[in-house]
Amino acid sequence: MRIGNGKPKTKARACLAGICTALALASCSNLQDSLSSEQLEEQRDGIGKLSSKTSVYYYNGSESDDVSGDEAHLSLNLSQIADATGAGVKYELSYTMDGIEYASSGTGKGTLSNSKSKYYVDLSPAINLIDGTKSPAYSDISYTVTVSGLKNASGNDYDGRAIPSFSQLVKFAPLYNSEIATFSTKSAPAGTEFEIPLNGEITAVDSTVTVTATDGEIPETTFTASVSEDGGAIVLTSSAPLTYADFTADFAFTGIKPVGGKESYDYKPSLSFSALEKSTVTKEIQDIGGSAVDVLTADELAQYGTVKKISAVATLDFTDVSGDWWAGFQSEEGDNGNWNDLSWSEGSGNTGVYTCDLSQALISAATAEGGKLQIKSNAVSGTVVLTITAVPKD
Repeated sequence: MRIGNGKPKTKARACLAGICTALALASCSNLQDSLSSEQLEEQRDGIGKLSSKTSVYYYNGSESDDVSGDEAHLSLNLSQIADATGAGVKYELSYTMDGIEYASSGTGKGTLSNSKSKYYVDLSPAINLIDGTKSPAYSDISYTVTVSGLKNASGNDYDGRAIPSFSQLVKFAPLYNSEIATFSTKSAPAGTEFEIPLNGEITAVDSTVTVTATDGEIPETTFTASVSEDGGAIVLTSSAPLTYADFTADFAFTGIKPVGGKESYDYKPSLSFSALEKSTVTKEIQDIGGSAVDVLTADELAQYGTVKKISAVATLDFTDVSGDWWAGFQSEEGDNGNWNDLSWSEGSGNTGVYTCDLSQALISAATAEGGKLQIKSNAVSGTVVLTITAVPKD
């Protein structure tokens, strides 16, 4: 019985040994597979590869600008130093214009950077279509590039090996906005930052900025430029206070580098700075007939703050008025020194439309204590629309 009982034990030991051997072989196989995967990844890294940081090329303009003929290159990154002796570029271009789809393909151009770590692909076949006419619209243009033939030239174990080909679909968009909102100077101490929003991201801009006033007077200050933390704006910083400053100026920026592009851009936007707010006031005027009629008193004007400018449009009814039509503003009856003519703009039948910007002398007189703004005309009646620009009350 003891001998009989021992035989199954021998078989059990043999079976257990077989399982252990199988597990060991499986473990070795998995290890080999793991090592092969690691070796393959190491090989890929050693040979090198191309990559792009963007699929959208942000061109140097706004949506209405003509950028055809501009230099435009997509910058591709190489993970290993390369030789481009046998490199080539193929492209496929498609776009929609007037509801019709167009497509073409061909041989493109590419150049290796001096560092041999970047490859620049020419985008001119596509960029030449963007001429500001929006026909085709920039958003309807697609450009696919394929780069092949680059070789590893790093001097490592994979020197001379072919770098895998790379394809990228490129879309297009303007880097700048067509309109930039007026910057508020209601509270703008030294060091105030004003952000110029962009449609894409940039990595650099030169700090030096050139400024030329086109309207108003620029305070004594120096402006410097930098890139916002998220790369989506140019940050303009003033060295001196600009509180309540009111001016418009042409700014010149240089060295703007969009993500994924080769070229650096120059940018010359017109920027406005103001603490002013505009309010519209409409007044119905009756029983004029050559008499002065009050439009606004100084107390009524004071609610808008410190008035800097008043523009006026007067639509007047001259029914049964014989002779020339005329209209004007004054600060008080008989005050001819502050008379401001309204100039005829257009008219139809018995209706005449007159416009003007009030003189600073008239604004000062009308906003002084006890002052008023009056209209005088030989019209029968009318409607006056005033646009009041003022520094608002705190």
